[in-house]
Amino acid sequence: KKVAAGALGIAGVASLGGMILGSVTSSSVASLVTKVSFDAIQVHEGRMVIAFGWTTFALVTASFLGVSAVVFVEWGAEKARMVAEAQGEKAVRGITGDRLGLDDM
Repeated sequence: KKVAAGALGIAGVASLGGMILGSVTSSSVASLVTKVSFDAIQVHEGRMVIAFGWTTFALVTASFLGVSAVVFVEWGAEKARMVAEAQGEKAVRGITGDRLGLDDM
């Protein structure tokens, strides 16, 4: 549960950061487009816009991985519980000669 909560928290923060940097990137591109005119010869967009774009991609990827980790941890815990119950049922039935099961206790 602690791993799932931590992964979900990281995913939330990464999503928020991705949204903020995505907004900064899109506003930078929008201001760049408005400054370009027909007589512009060369436009330099700078490295920060590209860095914000890639950082947004990295944060969204981290968010996806965090949510995926939560799903897989919960799925693994449920599967382990089912296997443990099946093995316990088999052991109890073997010991009692099929007279009792886990439901009878």
